[in-house]
Amino acid sequence: MATDSVWKWVFLLALLLVVAGVALLRHRSCCPFRIGQVLGSALIFGLLGPPLGGLMLGLGVLVIESSSRGIGLLLFLMLASYLLGLVPAVAGGLCAGLLRPLIGGWARVVVVAWLCALTSTLFGLAIFGLKGTPLLLLLGGLSGLVLEAAWLAGQCLRAWCDGKSENRGRSAVLGIF
Repeated sequence: MATDSVWKWVFLLALLLVVAGVALLRHRSCCPFRIGQVLGSALIFGLLGPPLGGLMLGLGVLVIESSSRGIGLLLFLMLASYLLGLVPAVAGGLCAGLLRPLIGGWARVVVVAWLCALTSTLFGLAIFGLKGTPLLLLLGGLSGLVLEAAWLAGQCLRAWCDGKSENRGRSAVLGIF
């Protein structure tokens, strides 16, 4: 019983250290951050991360149970995933929002995936002890990887579209089109 409360305190301390360490890294880089971008990232990760992890877990269940009961179970897992995944997803989103200007490209995707895996594992340790931590590590890491890769793909697409529209504007000025 006493070890459960110890794990909870260890989790809170580790989570605070992870977020504070990333914020300190950001502050020392002399790259100020916009609180709206960081909170927006935490909101998106908090809303989409847990059901994404529930979907990944539920796909395995759906393969085993292919009837309509399996689909209901999949939906239940996606909704119930907020109970276990909301806190780690928000913490991972905060870290992702703080890291975006510091680390670019696919390296950021990997770092965010590891941070999400770390926070989900620590949260699982605090709640369940040692049971299920490899699964939480996998689900947290994959959810963080997918969300940050989607964020990066959106940034690349936006940059490509902006560059394409700038090229159209230049060619119209030059009289080509």
